Amino acid sequence: FFEEALAACEDEFRQLYENPPDGRNEREDRLWEIRRNTAASLCKRIGEGDEKSLSTGTVRKIKSAVAAAESRIFREIVFENKNRVDGRAFDEVRPISVSMGILPDTHGSALFSRGDTQVMAAVTVGHPLLSRSATRFLVPRKIRRLLVEYEFPPYAVNELGRTSQGRREVGHGELTEKALRHTLGDREETFKINSITTASNGSSSMASVCAGSLSLMHAGHSLQGGIVAGVSMGLISLPDSDAEGGLKYLILTDLMGLEDFLGDMDFKIAGTKDAVTAIQLDTKIPVPLSVLSEALDRAQTARGKIIGIMEEAMPEPTECCDVPKIERVPLGMRELIEFRKLPQDIIVEIEARSGTHIRWLDEELEVFGTEASRRMVKEILWRLVGKLTEGNIYSIKIKELKRFGVTVEVVLEEERKEGAKSKNILLEYMASRQINTQMGFIHISDLATQYLSHPAEVVSVGQRYRAKCIGHEALTGRPTFSLRMTTAANDDDHDDNAPKAAVDEP
Repeated sequence: FFEEALAACEDEFRQLYENPPDGRNEREDRLWEIRRNTAASLCKRIGEGDEKSLSTGTVRKIKSAVAAAESRIFREIVFENKNRVDGRAFDEVRPISVSMGILPDTHGSALFSRGDTQVMAAVTVGHPLLSRSATRFLVPRKIRRLLVEYEFPPYAVNELGRTSQGRREVGHGELTEKALRHTLGDREETFKINSITTASNGSSSMASVCAGSLSLMHAGHSLQGGIVAGVSMGLISLPDSDAEGGLKYLILTDLMGLEDFLGDMDFKIAGTKDAVTAIQLDTKIPVPLSVLSEALDRAQTARGKIIGIMEEAMPEPTECCDVPKIERVPLGMRELIEFRKLPQDIIVEIEARSGTHIRWLDEELEVFGTEASRRMVKEILWRLVGKLTEGNIYSIKIKELKRFGVTVEVVLEEERKEGAKSKNILLEYMASRQINTQMGFIHISDLATQYLSHPAEVVSVGQRYRAKCIGHEALTGRPTFSLRMTTAANDDDHDDNAPKAAVDEP
């Protein structure tokens, strides 16, 4: 039925392909209308007016003939006009736009648009332990520091239905993961990219690579090897007795949906400006090696253009303190012993309240979390083992006067850093658990700016002050403080009955 189908629909298809509507949806609606009307008219003619008399196999053959006729007409028009259906040159990439940080509550996000194809990617940074898959059937664990979940909802192509993970979605996710896996370098954290195709007109998997690469940079990750982009290369062939192999070819850069449907090849190529990191070839005919080699060369040129646009939108990784990272703090023997004594329920509650993950390594404390949560956890752990953060300001209470200084108690109140106040919820937790506060010491030379013969000249037992932690004693680990370095802080909230000599300006 091919000849009959070609004669019935050639004029309509040629008129549509040579003068296509402006919008993709209008073009698709018109194409499906021609396909349905042609198939219906052929069924009516062949069935002599009674379409129901035709068998299911005959109807299927008629529809296949219409599709083959459309493919032939499409190829001839492209070869004759030396132009593509949407007006682009063979090596031209569709218009690209990039939007960064469209999801403010995620660690990193990006929206990548290329023509009518649009992909939104969001990245989440997790602890390294999340990269280990479960051991099954005695198979050793596989470590995957990059996980990609690719989604293609029906509304991306103007359809209704359920969003499900089929073989296609899993395959595109694996392809994106392979393209971006090398960019992590020596990072230990686990990265998960959720890639959602919000609109599609071809090459959604390669757009997912571009969006995933940008979202990693927005999360503050410096990509090893540079930005990764992807582009799909297409192929159209026609019989030609004079050509080698009896076919003549046209290679198309940045394949769109209609060219993928009617063409002969979909060659997905992802990589940096200088290297290829992932490829996937879908072909309907045997393709010569020379054609594939030329496609790879053209894809490198197209990737360079795409990466240039991506670099303009995101020249450097974003510096963000809200993205969790790993911090390892070296521990002395005394701190390590004290940490090992802490009850596990305390550690679990601290992790739950602060949103961090704590691990004891051989000679290090590992804390995974945001910058603020890591600082908070380190402070509470130091307090639990009798160690304070050097440089911070604490509330102290005078306990005992000695000839060469005073013994003080660190009061669990509102903690203050220099120039600003902040309420530490973990200090409240310590108070609720009735954890004992530690004792400290202030040398007489750190009580005031003038010479003192005895601490009683400026302080008395029971008074409260703000004092800066200036270190810890080498033998006992007891924290040491200075009042004369925090006189400005004491001006705001010292006791009215405190001796004036303790709060004078230097």
